[in-house]
Amino acid sequence: MSNRIYIIDFLRGFTIIHMIIYHTLYDLKYVFSVNMPFFSTNSWYFYQQYICMSFIFLSGFSTNFSKKLLRNAVKLSIISIIITVVTTLVSDEFAIKFGIIHFLAFSMLAIFFVKKIEDKSTNSHKNCSKNRFQNETNYKSFKKFGNKINIEYAIFSLITLSIFIVLKSKYFLKSDIYVGIYNFMQKLPLSFIYGFPRDDFYSADYFPIIPWIFLSFTGYFIGKFYKDINTEKIFEIKTDDYKNEIKYELECKEKIELNKIFRKNKILSFICVMGRHSLLIYVLHQVVIYGVLYIIFEIIIN
Repeated sequence: MSNRIYIIDFLRGFTIIHMIIYHTLYDLKYVFSVNMPFFSTNSWYFYQQYICMSFIFLSGFSTNFSKKLLRNAVKLSIISIIITVVTTLVSDEFAIKFGIIHFLAFSMLAIFFVKKIEDKSTNSHKNCSKNRFQNETNYKSFKKFGNKINIEYAIFSLITLSIFIVLKSKYFLKSDIYVGIYNFMQKLPLSFIYGFPRDDFYSADYFPIIPWIFLSFTGYFIGKFYKDINTEKIFEIKTDDYKNEIKYELECKEKIELNKIFRKNKILSFICVMGRHSLLIYVLHQVVIYGVLYIIFEIIIN
């Protein structure tokens, strides 16, 4: 049985579709000079923010189900460097110095190290539990079945989401506190990476660490919470040979039923495929969009 969670693939694919729509319209307006007055409306801004937030949130959420998180982070780092070099060589107008791929690479690395710390804490807890049961029970083995919901992950997600909302708030951005922090941080090297660009800084795609890292961790903590409530944990301690193991099985009925729905419906299945290959699509879609529009406007129409 596939270990994929199709709802995550679907949501990623759904977001990618909207990203393609947005960038197509963006190129039409700013590259091929098609009049689109709605670009300056608040509704369009919220639409653009929805796409960004969804992509980053889902990225953080998905790290809970990745077995190659460090490798993916390194891969994204290499891709981000290539993107910066290529776009800078093409034109200063299209130069991407710290875009979404750069940010995702950083956030994956950050989450990777957080998970390492959590794993050490979990192993320490397991060893303590083993010793306690060895000392307190005469049974040959002890098993505990059931779902343990770690409510702290829900609390952490609320905290990080609240910080993100505050940092994105126009009231905070206009406050004296923020202005003071901004003026100080601007003096640091590579301040644009942290989220405090200087006046002459420009990047065609820009997603600094602050505030977006808090949204990424919101997705991560909610993903942890989701995984906990949908995971059967089998905690087994054997006092004879001092074995201590925890088995995780993410095969809840809800997941199985959802996967059946997504596999049977061709449209949903196609969107899931897009979500599964979201990174490749993201890297290539701008080039494809520009190429198609160039053929239409510069070759066919002209």
